[in-house]
Amino acid sequence: MSQGFYKEIYQKAKRPEDLPWHREELPEWLGSAVSERTKPGRFLDIGCGTGVFSVQLAKMGYEVTAIDFTPVALQMAETRASQAGVEISFFHADVLTWEGAGTFDIVLDSGCFHSLKTSDRARYKTQLFKWLNPGADYVLIHFGRRNFLDWRPMGPRRYTRRHIVSELAPELTEITYKDHIEKTSFPIGPTIQICEYRFHR
Repeated sequence: MSQGFYKEIYQKAKRPEDLPWHREELPEWLGSAVSERTKPGRFLDIGCGTGVFSVQLAKMGYEVTAIDFTPVALQMAETRASQAGVEISFFHADVLTWEGAGTFDIVLDSGCFHSLKTSDRARYKTQLFKWLNPGADYVLIHFGRRNFLDWRPMGPRRYTRRHIVSELAPELTEITYKDHIEKTSFPIGPTIQICEYRFHR
């Protein structure tokens, strides 16, 4: 999925709530990772979008770094952070080439990994493992593949749970998992399986 695809969607959105993937609720496994830590640490939001989750963790005392390759998304995120009165380090960057800002205790990917070309996934994993501290949590939200016919010629690439878990092993171990079905429009829909993972390093 190209930068132009996301740029077009963001430009059509007059506000964050107009985006098809907008959510205000903290992902469950991200909330679990936060609640199980004795003190705030460093948080990386990969493909941060409008910064909803970055701002929430910054309010909890985390040192937050957020990256996205869509300028309009980052503008919305910076506005959100300013209105919330929190400091976040935002970077306009490509996840495959970004040099990073150290290591992190929690990394969230909500929609970045499954948007990559298959040939780019190895490079993504190299980057990811470089950013994760020993004992860090990686929370991934990804489109699942329910059966052989569950695919579309455009939109995020779909993979089974077994495929994702094996692809991230042995560096990461799956801790928790859940999935649910959502309705969405063609050509991506009419329904999609949203898979949510929590991995531990």
